[in-house]
Amino acid sequence: MKTTQRGFVVPLLIVIIALLLAGGGAYVYVQQGTTQTSNSQIAGWETYKNLGFEISYPTAWIIDKSSESQGVIWLRTKSRQADLDAKKMTRVFDIEIRVYNTVAELPNNEQDKFSFANWIDMKADEYGFVDRTPIMIDGVSGYKGVTGGEVFGDYLQFVENKGKIYEVGINGKATEEEMNIVKSFKFTK
Repeated sequence: MKTTQRGFVVPLLIVIIALLLAGGGAYVYVQQGTTQTSNSQIAGWETYKNLGFEISYPTAWIIDKSSESQGVIWLRTKSRQADLDAKKMTRVFDIEIRVYNTVAELPNNEQDKFSFANWIDMKADEYGFVDRTPIMIDGVSGYKGVTGGEVFGDYLQFVENKGKIYEVGINGKATEEEMNIVKSFKFTK
């Protein structure tokens, strides 16, 4: 009886190992396909590097570094820039990246002095999030918030890295192109 059980266990283990290897191979294949798509998609894009991060954007977009010394850059489409040049009432950016030097600089945190995690729990709802979830950005834990788009745009993400807080926001309804720009965000070493 013991020989029969042993004879059954070995083929079962071989099948399990084969399934794990096949699943792992499929996962690697899918991940490589995703990375290649992303890399080829941004191959002709410009890259901004400063303030502890880099982000890539299409060459047709305009980067506004006029508030860079305050830790803010804006990315705009040409149509938004044309509206600004024509003095039309419009928001000044399509995508905004804002760097807070300390957690105390976060909006409405000057008096409360919440930690980053507590600020997300207590104050981020003031942004009107209808969905808030943890995310990983360049290997660092952060938070993604999706709003109704009325107050601060459709999408915000916050991440704390080396004591600074990085906020990336999309003004209005997030497009696929804007999300691809946001996904290109990485920290510089």
